[in-house]
Amino acid sequence: MDIDARIERLDALFEALRAGRPRPDKLAAWFSASALVSADGAPDTLVEATAQRHGAMREAVGRHHAPTGALRWIYAALMTHDGVPIERSCAGLKRWRRRRRITHPSDGASIARC
Repeated sequence: MDIDARIERLDALFEALRAGRPRPDKLAAWFSASALVSADGAPDTLVEATAQRHGAMREAVGRHHAPTGALRWIYAALMTHDGVPIERSCAGLKRWRRRRRITHPSDGASIARC
């Protein structure tokens, strides 16, 4: 894919992320879109899968527990790109939480992509 096509895809993913509800803030939408640029699939399909993972993570770890906000959207986009099943990522986050209290949102980054 040439650079112009990648930029167009990035813009389409950003717009699709911002059009949905719930939606990430602008910064999280750009980072999430950049994580999805090289993923296979239409932007709307990828954004729907990302939103499902975002919601599942929110349910699994709680609304006010790490990862929160922008990081949750970015992790959801990374998991969508990598094809990580929702159940596996949420189960991993729950096990991680039981073993070690996450004190900073980035502490859970590696487990979210397992």
